[in-house]
Amino acid sequence: MAPVEATINEILISPHANPIAPGIKLTFMQQLVYGFTLFNSEFKPKEPVTVTNELDRYVMLKHQEKFLFVLAKILMFCDKFACLSFNDKFILFKNSWHIFYQIERHYTSIEYFGKAKEDLRVLLDDKIANDYGNRGFHIKDIGALAINLDHWKPFGIKFIKYLMNPMKDLQLTQYELAFLLSQILWNVQAWEGLSEEAVKVAEQVNEQIAMELHNYYVYEKGIVIYAERLIKLTKLVEAARTKIEVDPAQVRSCLNKKRTRVIHARICLALDFRPRSENDSLKSHLLYI
Repeated sequence: MAPVEATINEILISPHANPIAPGIKLTFMQQLVYGFTLFNSEFKPKEPVTVTNELDRYVMLKHQEKFLFVLAKILMFCDKFACLSFNDKFILFKNSWHIFYQIERHYTSIEYFGKAKEDLRVLLDDKIANDYGNRGFHIKDIGALAINLDHWKPFGIKFIKYLMNPMKDLQLTQYELAFLLSQILWNVQAWEGLSEEAVKVAEQVNEQIAMELHNYYVYEKGIVIYAERLIKLTKLVEAARTKIEVDPAQVRSCLNKKRTRVIHARICLALDFRPRSENDSLKSHLLYI
């Protein structure tokens, strides 16, 4: 069993939520917001960040592994998630992490670099950042493959237009970031293999979240009419989700145009988790083109 696999197994296998405050009953959103203190401590840069025009795939992969571990721990603070069967937790986690990863990276980058529209820097980890606007951008160790990175520009432009700039306009709060994760996690209509119990829990949690979000906007933020803001938040999820789903085909198209064949090239750089069998929990591997 791979180390990543074993660590995530160990986190998700417990049927009990990680304790927060004994004797105090917290709602799902309160538990999730509490868990987000882990993001601040683990992913917020603690020293000056180096901006580079080189994408190091190894650094990105190691950061994604760390992200997986922290996200799993955050979800296990939530009793509605922790009480599910391992299979249900695995399905929810597998289908949610990569979408939320895109949102969290841009949120954390905006918090660190600021909300200026002309600033296109995005944190790769807590020490290194890449700049969408840097024309010298390249992927480390694959220059010999003669891939014209002009073909990759539409991907970055899409992130800027539909994810980064809208997040800057909204001035997203950490509570809303937690809300986005809950929407990604509990929007279960498309996930196959979930038990009826998990679907029922998802319906209950979504109703509770809607009420908590209403109270947050009305009583804490003083926003009585928030429907338009809610629509814009939902579009962030769709932007992150769509980007993940369409990239492989677009990358293949770009490579075909250049008549470049890349065998097992680690370009998409995403982790995918699949159960090998009912008795075997997780398998991690890079997605290949």
